[in-house]
Amino acid sequence: MVAEHLRMASWWITWKDLDWPSPDTLDRIRTRADAMASAHVNAAGVFGAHFRWDFLPIFPVLHDYLATVRAELKDRGIRLIDHHSATLIHRYESRAEMQTVKLHSGPHLPFAPTWSAAASWEYRGRRLNAWREIDVRDGSVLFHPGYTAEMFCYQNDEFIDAYLDYVQELRRDTDIDGLMSDDISQYMRWPGCGCTACREKFRRRTGMALPAATDRTFWANWDNPAWLEWIDMRFEAASHYFTRLRAVLPETFPLMSCCSNSSSATAPQMAHDIRDMNAGCNLVHLELCGNTPPYRHDPKTMSPSIASRIISALHHLGAADEKGSECVGQGYGFTEATAGVVWAVNKTVGAACWFSTLKARLGLPDRILATLPDDAAPATTAFGFEKSHPELFNGHPAAQVAVLFPYETRNHTAFGSLFNGVTRDFTDTLSLLFSNGITPVVETQMPSTPARCPLLILPSALRLTAAEQDALQAFIRAGGVVLATGPFALGRPWGDRITVPDSFFTSDEWMKTPFPAFPGQPAWQTLPTGVLWNPCRIQDSEAFAGDLLVKVRQHAVALPVAITSAKGFLTLVHRMPDGALTVHCLAAEFDTQIDQELDAMRYHRSRVNLIIRADPIGTDDSISLVAGGHVQAFSPLTPGRDPAVTRQADRVTVTLPEQCPYAVLRLT
Repeated sequence: MVAEHLRMASWWITWKDLDWPSPDTLDRIRTRADAMASAHVNAAGVFGAHFRWDFLPIFPVLHDYLATVRAELKDRGIRLIDHHSATLIHRYESRAEMQTVKLHSGPHLPFAPTWSAAASWEYRGRRLNAWREIDVRDGSVLFHPGYTAEMFCYQNDEFIDAYLDYVQELRRDTDIDGLMSDDISQYMRWPGCGCTACREKFRRRTGMALPAATDRTFWANWDNPAWLEWIDMRFEAASHYFTRLRAVLPETFPLMSCCSNSSSATAPQMAHDIRDMNAGCNLVHLELCGNTPPYRHDPKTMSPSIASRIISALHHLGAADEKGSECVGQGYGFTEATAGVVWAVNKTVGAACWFSTLKARLGLPDRILATLPDDAAPATTAFGFEKSHPELFNGHPAAQVAVLFPYETRNHTAFGSLFNGVTRDFTDTLSLLFSNGITPVVETQMPSTPARCPLLILPSALRLTAAEQDALQAFIRAGGVVLATGPFALGRPWGDRITVPDSFFTSDEWMKTPFPAFPGQPAWQTLPTGVLWNPCRIQDSEAFAGDLLVKVRQHAVALPVAITSAKGFLTLVHRMPDGALTVHCLAAEFDTQIDQELDAMRYHRSRVNLIIRADPIGTDDSISLVAGGHVQAFSPLTPGRDPAVTRQADRVTVTLPEQCPYAVLRLT
């Protein structure tokens, strides 16, 4: 594993790079490696040549190129982590489909065969087409129109055997320092996968054949135990895959896989959760898809809020803590302004940072893209500050209150698949806490002891296993306090039946179904189990949010610092190994500006914008706190303009430089 936090940038492979071996390409490799070293990068992640099986005819060329990149980076103290899709394959036949692949999947560097050409492709005597995912509805091969792609089934052990052979070939040829094996997820959602391997595994698991897609006593029937087994089998396929992959890698060899969110209501249909990947992975990845910070004036791109970024990261950080791994947050941008915010989001939660451009998503000609900075340059200020101040970033969020992610409810109830269901209540709870100066941590399984944190919130844990109930009772007997909100397994039941329409295979509209309100006046009550429960939900009542905060402050872990004013900032407090505390203050909102001239030239647009400015808005020019001891203040993204610290007794005021997006306070 790594000896210091990763400071990653992407190493993009382009068509020019595949003109290998050539002196010009070698010169470019060395120039880019020098630039990464100058930007304080200590690891590079491969982008391009992504749908790796499509490059089968030129594996020797690609691998020799990667081996050379790895050698040049190693000379500069930088690791190379290969990053590719293990399962997705571009396929097309018509000219229109070919143009879609080439114009809209540029980041993959699509070296894509036609269906007719690929029909005979084999790897070490194994036919690639035999591994494809099959539609449960009609037995056809599944197709992803967004990617113009098919997908190999990672439940198929014959596919896994072939992929493991490839990984060993890749390592022999390139000597890479780590691997990101991507796209172990059901991108085709509920229609996937009904191949022979999946059906046989389901039969062995349940003793029954997979029912026809028209059988609604099974499909989307959360009251049917066999349906829950199908959901579990799909999630566990990732665990099986990564367990097998880990077995052919050295014990400490860095391994991760792309995971953009484990808190989403769509996770059950996509079988997508970081904990399953952790069966073999020793790095926890979180992809911050779209713009960071958000740009809200383009409906065709993705712009989640800063708060939602932190919520997703806290969930993955909880999974990393469970495994004892490092969490790596990967975000996209093109300028120093965006690189700084991506980095600050990760530092705020205690994660490593991978900054990447995403130039091929901009839909601009290569002659324009060539004028934009390479990946390392925009992150220079942020990475340089981190390298110079490791004492600010080697801690972890202080556990003032723990919030359980209710996996049993998310996976095994229809309520778990509603957009306003359990995952909404989980994210609302986290947002309420850190937006009010309370540092939460995420528990991914029910704690049986309050040793980590004596206050536990259960947001809408509609279903609990017997083992979870036992752990909950042990937690309370040991002195822990439990606050349960919303529909709760041990509280008074109310109408929780949700009708799922036949269109659930093809539409997410049913996921907007509202959950019925509590029939009565919600109020706090102590259940016989010792749990304090209020059936109200934050999304249903602003007044309840304030009421919940009162309860939390009554029972939360007290820290030797209290933030009394930090208008416009999201704050989290970290405990450091040397006993110090750090307070991370990140602006919640930004005024973002894009390059309007280049934006007008785009021939397609997806996911990101070329943000050139990101100014914090709604923030005060100072942060106030109550704390003893020595306080230092830093503004990492405004070099040469440091905050000023003044004190009157135990009241401390930190005056920030103008337009400060991120401040770190160290208390000793």
